[in-house]
Amino acid sequence: GHPDSLSAEVLVSGQGLWRIFNSIITDHQFSAYSKTEQQILRSSDTAGPLVSELYDKGDASARTAFQIMSHFFEICTLSILNQLIKEGARDDIPIYLWGGMANAFDRFTPLAQQGIYKSGYNSKLQKSHFLDIGKNANLIGAIWLAMRYSPHKTKIF
Repeated sequence: GHPDSLSAEVLVSGQGLWRIFNSIITDHQFSAYSKTEQQILRSSDTAGPLVSELYDKGDASARTAFQIMSHFFEICTLSILNQLIKEGARDDIPIYLWGGMANAFDRFTPLAQQGIYKSGYNSKLQKSHFLDIGKNANLIGAIWLAMRYSPHKTKIF
């Protein structure tokens, strides 16, 4: 909420990918897409899956957008890891991803993972197993924190 700060989600999200993609693509490149693709790419709500598909087909703009997003993700992750290490966490703490961007995990995490290792951390980026079982990782995490820090020791699970 601070006006001098930027949330990671502005760039490391489906809408962030859309912002990056649209900032690097030229009008000439955009006009090469079909009318249907152009319509989809105009909306941040629908563009993510198509940008992913274009990446898989070798589209240079889509690949560049994912590379840029990967770099931003690496910066955000290293910032969090630096703070966690200061607070006593191990340098190999696993990092679990969930949500819409986890669907593009293989497209943007390899470069980020390399940067994390080059920075001296042994933390591994992983998809949350909650994706596979259809559970909401955010909700489960909130429940876990409530159970851990609540003065009431109630078993929820």
